[in-house]
Amino acid sequence: MNMKKKSLLLQVIFLLFNLILMAQSPQQLNYQAVVRNAAGTPLSNGTLVGLQFQIHDSTATGTVIYRESSQATTNQFGLITYAIGTNASLAAIQWGVGQKWLQVLIDPTGGTNYVDMGTTQLLSVPYALFAANSAPGAQGPTGLQGIQGATGPQGVTGHNGTNGVTGATGPQGVTGHDGTNGNTGATGLQGVTGHNGTNGVTGATGPIGNTGPAAVGATGPAGNTGATGPQGVTGNNGATGAPGNTGAAGVGATGPAGNTGATGPQGVTGNDGATGLIGNTGPAGVGTTGPTGATGTFGGPAGGDLTGSYPNPTLITTGVTPGTYGDSNQVAQLTVDANGRVTSASNVNINMGGGIPVGGIILWSGSIANIPSSWHICDGTNGTPNLQDNFVIGAGNSYAVNTTGGAANHSHTTPPLIVPGLTFSGSTNAAGSANETQYAAINGCCGNECSTPGHSHSYSGTTGTGSIAANSTGVASSLPPYYALAYIMRIN
Repeated sequence: MNMKKKSLLLQVIFLLFNLILMAQSPQQLNYQAVVRNAAGTPLSNGTLVGLQFQIHDSTATGTVIYRESSQATTNQFGLITYAIGTNASLAAIQWGVGQKWLQVLIDPTGGTNYVDMGTTQLLSVPYALFAANSAPGAQGPTGLQGIQGATGPQGVTGHNGTNGVTGATGPQGVTGHDGTNGNTGATGLQGVTGHNGTNGVTGATGPIGNTGPAAVGATGPAGNTGATGPQGVTGNNGATGAPGNTGAAGVGATGPAGNTGATGPQGVTGNDGATGLIGNTGPAGVGTTGPTGATGTFGGPAGGDLTGSYPNPTLITTGVTPGTYGDSNQVAQLTVDANGRVTSASNVNINMGGGIPVGGIILWSGSIANIPSSWHICDGTNGTPNLQDNFVIGAGNSYAVNTTGGAANHSHTTPPLIVPGLTFSGSTNAAGSANETQYAAINGCCGNECSTPGHSHSYSGTTGTGSIAANSTGVASSLPPYYALAYIMRIN
């Protein structure tokens, strides 16, 4: 793929050259840049970019004294990093003679169709490469003490000296074998029990002494208790036969314990190795900051979600109607694509049903004008029953669902109560029954009265006059105290 220079925007965020002076380190120059496409977007992570570096002598178009081609891979920021001198040697460049210019060429496809990104003069630090090979000059006079410079970064810590080899641990002496336990000796035979000796003959009982005279003399002091007379000689027991000898214990001698093997001598502990010398602290690595690369031209056609050209692109229209979405009865429903763009927007009614299905009826205490959407007052329209100024009775056994009945008012007819101006009298007999001479029909009942048997009472009188007409009618209301609420039904 051939690319013209104008189709590629290479933004060099910094160009850092760092001279490695230690003789054992390679001579290389660090190079970093951010590679962007024509729309100004950094190349994606993992993109392979072809590189070529050329160093010109004396001028930007002078003789090419160094050329190196290679490749580098972008990171997540589109940044590439490369050490110039990795695939070729910088040692042959005479840094101390004339100016040196660096030309950078790249191929964003990873090939060799390079696009020239410009040539920049190398300043200051690279010339230190010359100092690595030059003879030291004569010592000049000591200059005045300069201002204390900023502390350079900590030099690389020298390698720790190699620890001396730990002496080998002497081998563990072989543990001696346990001696074999001796066999248990056989139990000796039980010795023969000796015979019991023959009992000796019982000696004859000696004669009883004469009884002394009975006279009792004065009781003398209690004499000492005489010695107990000797026991009559017990006949000799026959000699006890000599006990037989106890047989020797039959436990065999315990075999001697085997000798414990000698513990092997402790191996001689090896001498600690001498601690390695601490490496010299490397020189402070502060190099002169390289020149800031020229700012690339910012322009070209916009891409992605933008249209037009940089530096003033415009956002691509997504087709969503401008306006405010969502209110007290609706929520905004948005669709967002994988790039985070809103591609559609609409309003969705808030579900005010609270789980009540279509056709469910509840009492509403708010104003009629503020009934929520999806609900309608029960006035006989929009499929609702007319429950205005009506009571609700539970349907079931006596009443079918959706039937109506009853009336707002009802009437009563007054029966004839009393015939005005009627005279009456009478008495009760002993049995308690009344003997009335006159009576009036009162609400359809005759005037028989009862009294306690065994006595009587008399009564008389005249009915009064009044204005209540017989058989009159009137309308009455029997409502208890009430509080009116509106019935509303969910319709969608």
